[in-house]
Amino acid sequence: MVLERLLGLFGRSSESFSTSAIEKDFDGPLIRMDEVSKVFGSGKVETPALQGVDLKVERGEFVAVNGPSGSGKSTLLSIAGLLETPTAGTYHLNGRDVMSLSTRERSSARNREVGFIFQSFNLIGDLTVAENVELPLSYQGLAADERRERVTAALERFDIASEDKKYPSQLSGGHQQRVAVARAVVGRPNVLLADEPTGNLNSTQAKAVIDMLVELNGEGATILLVTHDPRWQGVATRSVELLDGRLV
Repeated sequence: MVLERLLGLFGRSSESFSTSAIEKDFDGPLIRMDEVSKVFGSGKVETPALQGVDLKVERGEFVAVNGPSGSGKSTLLSIAGLLETPTAGTYHLNGRDVMSLSTRERSSARNREVGFIFQSFNLIGDLTVAENVELPLSYQGLAADERRERVTAALERFDIASEDKKYPSQLSGGHQQRVAVARAVVGRPNVLLADEPTGNLNSTQAKAVIDMLVELNGEGATILLVTHDPRWQGVATRSVELLDGRLV
């Protein structure tokens, strides 16, 4: 399963990261997976992607999920972001048993709780930078003035305000990923899910993106980062490793 193929996802920065607009009554782990397994296919042709994964991510943590290709990292992130459902086990996001939610409720929870950052940026080519960043807000029923204010703040925050009328094809890879980060945080989600966000960047651009994530985490953002690059394991507050669909 390649997480970045699944678009239709957007979640909900101001000058400092804030989740104040989202309910925070639950004081337990923001992400809690118990014995989560995922099997693709059926019958004689089944491929286990995750096997009995137990994972807790506390509010404000920066957790790096490491492992080789095919270890189940993207499947784990897909489940965390409510794009996939486990074959077995339970998953609670911000205290809610997501397994019991309807399709509409899952979509609403994803839009409200989760921001996504992808390796391949997944910007919409025929939308400008500002329009791409605004896209998640269009699903939240915000007034036009508030949307513009949030977009302007996010573009300024990530030093891309001068690029607001450009299209993704007119930007470098590093600036495209800045736009993707701005889009991920503009809706003020409870958790940021980053799937190999530096995979298509050179070393200077990659460090800039990781520095942005570290800064956001320092302001209170909860981040789950999938990577197989050993350079970034040390920036997280905690690292876990997946191998053959199991945490080791």
